[in-house]
Amino acid sequence: MPMTLSLLLINDGSHHVEYEKCMHRLLGVVLGKCSPIIIAAFYGFVDCGSWERSVLQGFSIWLFVSVFCFAYYDSKTWSYIGCLVAGFGIYGLVVPCAGTATESVMVSKYKEIGMVIVAIFIQGVLHSLLGGAGPRKKLLYKMDGLWKSISDGFTSVFAGDVHKIGEAGSKANKLLRQVKELAAECDPKVQVFQGWIVEFDMDLANRLIASFENVVGELRMLEIAASDWIELAPPINDSDQDQVQSKARVLTILANECRADMTNIMHEIMGHITTITRVVPVILGVTTEDVRELCEVDNKSEINVKLTKASVLYSRLANAVNSGLDCAGGGEELTDDVALKLTIAVRSLERTMYHLGKIERLCAKEYIRQAL
Repeated sequence: MPMTLSLLLINDGSHHVEYEKCMHRLLGVVLGKCSPIIIAAFYGFVDCGSWERSVLQGFSIWLFVSVFCFAYYDSKTWSYIGCLVAGFGIYGLVVPCAGTATESVMVSKYKEIGMVIVAIFIQGVLHSLLGGAGPRKKLLYKMDGLWKSISDGFTSVFAGDVHKIGEAGSKANKLLRQVKELAAECDPKVQVFQGWIVEFDMDLANRLIASFENVVGELRMLEIAASDWIELAPPINDSDQDQVQSKARVLTILANECRADMTNIMHEIMGHITTITRVVPVILGVTTEDVRELCEVDNKSEINVKLTKASVLYSRLANAVNSGLDCAGGGEELTDDVALKLTIAVRSLERTMYHLGKIERLCAKEYIRQAL
């Protein structure tokens, strides 16, 4: 029993126990314990040494494993449970024959099942009491980290630091995966009881996270557009094999040719990021901060989803290229075209503004809905 229990309610990953998965474990193990008892009852009264017993027991083992393994590979909902039933149930079917299925044997088996369930309940209570912050608080912490990474990434874009853009993008991707996992654990469907806690809007969370993912994707696109990849000299040791030199030539051109416009764009984008960082946790019911002045928008179209200086940027860059701006690449790469990369960079800034505005519109719409 202790070995079985140790696998049922454990901390998956680095945040906390996933209770929905633990309920699947409980169901899988209990079915795995009960099923062999029921199956064995069909051939338990056949003599141990007879060929009928061998045929029946062999067929039962084959059918049991086949059915639940097929569920494991084929079912989207019952896959994990099927794996557990097959794993924990098989050894109950291959135990040596001990004669007839007496009442005392059956009682001892069901007693073992009851002990496992009680032990799981005790461990679940201990995890709840000693597990620290719940999924909502951890979601808030990860969201803060995600938007700080996004903010750092776009600050590096306007500072022309390609290396820091890449670091911020990688960190944002990692935090985005954790936000997705934690959001699923905040789903009201997996809550034992709601109580006084504001209900977590799972549908809104999924739409917001999809927009988060798009913002992170645009940040990575800016990193690619801003980098001029030039091969270095042959590596001195194995650790240098994948090193490349990256320069922010595209960002330098944007800063030199369109300094005032880029400053305005920076304030525009960073203002949206600051607002989103405060508003999203409140709208999702993760915090109770008063953000009325940020959310109360009677006309949701007032929230800008367009980059106001985009057309000016395109015009200035086109004039610069026509005036003799050197757009030749520093290498022999097919995509090493500075004019093309400038277009991609401005387009990524446009799309970033669109996704940030979309997030704010979703929050404003939800705030108005809750106020009615």
